[in-house]
Formats: sequence, C-alpha cells, structure tokens
Amino acid sequence: MSKITSTYTIKIYEGTFKNHCLNLSFTNAENDLLTLKKEDKSLNIIKSCFQTIIFYIRYHLNFCSINKDIKNYIDSDTTFIKNSSKININKSKDEYKIILLEYSEYLNGIVIKIKNDKKKLDYPKWKTLININIDQLTDQNKLIYNLYVLMPPRRIKDYINFVYVSNINNIIDQNNNYCFIDYENLNNSKFIFYNYKTFKTYGIQKLIISDDLLNFIIEYVKNQNIKDNEKFDIYGNIPYNIASPIIEWLLCDCYKKWNYAVFMVQSDFAKRLIAKPNTEDYSSLTLFANFMSDIKLEYNVSKEVFYPIPNVESSIISIVPKDIDFQILNIFKSVSKTLFHNRRKNIKNNFIVSPYINIEKDKIDEVLEKANIDKNDRGESLSLEEVKKLANIIKEYI
Repeated sequence: MSKITSTYTIKIYEGTFKNHCLNLSFTNAENDLLTLKKEDKSLNIIKSCFQTIIFYIRYHLNFCSINKDIKNYIDSDTTFIKNSSKININKSKDEYKIILLEYSEYLNGIVIKIKNDKKKLDYPKWKTLININIDQLTDQNKLIYNLYVLMPPRRIKDYINFVYVSNINNIIDQNNNYCFIDYENLNNSKFIFYNYKTFKTYGIQKLIISDDLLNFIIEYVKNQNIKDNEKFDIYGNIPYNIASPIIEWLLCDCYKKWNYAVFMVQSDFAKRLIAKPNTEDYSSLTLFANFMSDIKLEYNVSKEVFYPIPNVESSIISIVPKDIDFQILNIFKSVSKTLFHNRRKNIKNNFIVSPYINIEKDKIDEVLEKANIDKNDRGESLSLEEVKKLANIIKEYI
C-alpha cells in the first residue's frame, strides 16, 4: 500500500467507517458487498467502504508504511483507526493477506463498474456546452461556466481558496490560490495554484488565462467592485460519501477565506447539520458546524430529477461563516466529540472514558456544576450555547 501522506485521507476513512462500515465483517468481502447492496449503498460508497477496510486491516497488521505525523494524528484525533475491534485475533497475518487480496479484487471490480457506468451516461457533448446561451445566467454563474469552459477544468476545491490580486506582492498566503491580473501587462496575468490535491507531485502551477476569460474576469471584477484579497462565494455539489471532512476542511482550514457557500448534499447529511437537541440526527457534527457557521436548509431536491435515479434524496444548503473565538475551537471540538462518544452514556460517564479530552476524574462533577449541567443527562440534550459555555469552563482545567 502506498504511504498515506494526508490527514484529509484519514478523515475520509473515519467518516466512511462511522457512516457505512459498522455492520461489516472486515473479513468476508463477498458478504460485506451483499450487506452494502441490501442497504442500497451507491457504488461510490461501496468503493469507499472497501478502501477503508483495506486501509484499516493494513494499518493494524503493520502492512503499510505510515509517516510519523500521520501516526501521531491517528493516535490523537481519530477513534476507529485506533480501535482494533474489527480485527479477528484468531486469524493469522497470512490469512489476512488472503482476505486483503479478496477485498482488493472486489474493489478493482467496483472501480471498473463505476468507470463503465460513467461511459454509459449521456453527458452533454462539448459542442453543446460551448454553444450554451449564458446571457440568462447570473454574473456569478457566468464566471463559474467560463472557468470550466475557457480553462482546463479543475476540482472545485481549487477555486474555493481562490483570491483576486492585482499586485503580485499581495500573494503572501500559500494556503490560497490566486487570480493575478497584471493591468500593466495583461499578457502576464495568470492563475496561481498553491493549494491543490496533487501539489506535492506537481508543485506551484501558474496558468496563463485565456483572452476571453481574462476579459470576462476584468469586467466581472469591475462590476462587482472586487478588491485585492477579497473573499469569494462558493457553489458546488459535494461528493456525498466525503461531505463531512469537506465541510470540516472548509470551516476550519479555509476560515475567513470565503463569504458564502451553497452546496448540494445528501438529505440525511443536511438533516445532521441543522438538527435540534434531543433528536436522532443531533451530533457532534451539528455542534461543530453551527459553532463555525450559520447553516440553512434552502430546499430539498427529489431523486426523480436525476438520471440515472440515485438511491438517496438531496438537499440544497447555504452556509455563512461566523466570527468565532479560535482559542476555544479545539476544546469545543473535543468537548462535542466527548458528549457523543457513546450516545447511550450520560455526560459524566462520557467524560470519564473520553479519548478526546483529559480532565481529572475528580474534577468532572465540579466542571459540570459550574456549567449548570446535569451530569446524568445525555450529550444530545445540550444546546450549542451550553456546549460553548462548557468548553470555556473546561479550558481552565486542562
């Protein structure tokens, strides 16, 4: 297995495991495939599950190389990878090598099936796309259209961190990507990409902007009165099986780099984002997302409007980032995860066994009393404001 070089990859495995793999055997590829099909999981989700299982087994049996930073991240910030409960101690490493081979063979078959299904889709022809009348589109949608038609298409994440500058000296943060317009020499204008998936392989990318796109951007910047280093709005369709780590990346790693976002997501995921206390969908994700932003369900999208018809319903959500206290962000996240570490345990017991936060056991009652929280309640009963108050109090004890 290739070396895992990104915590983002680990987050994807974490989300896939918790959302889709809990009922799987991790020893019988054929049975796990049947289970996922019975649960009406899409091929892309099944693919993610098998990738997760393969990594999980290889990690626990030391079949893969993990760099020190990723090992430390796994030990401190994740739960399922550290937990070896899915490993059958009665099976030898040689037996697990055969098991891995079976999962890999099924995974290869799934990948081929996904590719073949894509070939069958009736995608619009390029000629059709370039002849679309865009006059009826909003200026923002025209910009998005032109970015994908007048330049080689890129991942949406590459444009999430996009910043407009007219002075090369304003390019100071390599966590961003830039649209540099040189008004003294327009031929020198370019897109500069520092933050993209394959950066470690290809390094900084500088792409000359096509004349048509350059003219549009100049007019757009003028009409929208955009200033250097001004933030952008974001629109996109998030891959449903990795929505959670993408939202966390957007809210944390890209904080203060965007104004407004609109996404299409799976309806079940949208419900988790806007859930209320004491409901089944209320979770640590709900608390974190609403601590970082204001989230609104705009409307639901029936699966009947898609072709081919998927197995899930979709929703459109809007997100506006909040001004937050970054000093308690990590504590807040740890407290939120602790409260939902085991939904059936009360708050005190979750703090006693929490792998996320370290408070002396004899101080837990004192902390909860200061926060005016009943230790026998469950985490799902606490509101966002109550959890923020609790996080501020815990800050004094760790």
